[in-house]
Amino acid sequence: MSDTLPQFQRRRQTLQGLLADQGRKETLTNYGLVSLAGGTFDNGGFALTNQGSIFGTGTLRTNGLINKISVSLSDGNNSVYGWVTNNAGSKLYTYGSGTNVTTFYGMVTSLTGSETRINGGIVRFLRGSSLGGNYHSDPADNYFTGLTVISTGTLTGASGDRQPGIHQSQREHFPGRDCRRGQNGDGQ
Repeated sequence: MSDTLPQFQRRRQTLQGLLADQGRKETLTNYGLVSLAGGTFDNGGFALTNQGSIFGTGTLRTNGLINKISVSLSDGNNSVYGWVTNNAGSKLYTYGSGTNVTTFYGMVTSLTGSETRINGGIVRFLRGSSLGGNYHSDPADNYFTGLTVISTGTLTGASGDRQPGIHQSQREHFPGRDCRRGQNGDGQ
C-alpha cells in the first residue's frame, strides 16, 4: 500500500484485502480496533460483529452491526448506516457539542444489560429504537422516529436535556415513565 494515500483510503484498501481473505462470508468480525478518523468505514454490504472497539468521527456503513463491546462516536458529525444491535454488556457512546449531529439510519436495538450514553450534541434515530438496556442523555437533543422502551429498559436525561422527538403518539410506549426528562421537554 502506498503511504501517500490518505489514512481512510489505506484503511479501505486493508479492508478490501480482508474481505478477499475471508471470502464471501455473510458477517465479518472486528476483534481489534476500527478508527473512523474522519473518513468512512464501509464493509462492502456485510454485517459486522464488533468484538473489539469502534471509535472516532465519520461514517460507519454496514449491512448491520452487532455490538458486543464498544462503539464510541466522538465530537463531530457521524453517520451510522445499517441496523445496530447492542448486546448485553456492550456500550454505545456518542460525544458531541453544539450542533454536532450523530444520525442512525437503521433500527437501533439495545438489549437488556447494554448501555447507551449520549453526551452532548444532537442524536437522531431515523428508523426507530427499542430500548431494553440503559439509555442516558447528559444533556443532548434526542430525536426518535418510533421509540419503544421495554420493561428492562430505562431512559434518563440530565437537567437541560431535550428530547423533542418524543411526541404524544409515542407516550404509550413508556409505561409509567416521564418522557420529557429535564426542564426543556417538549411538554406535549
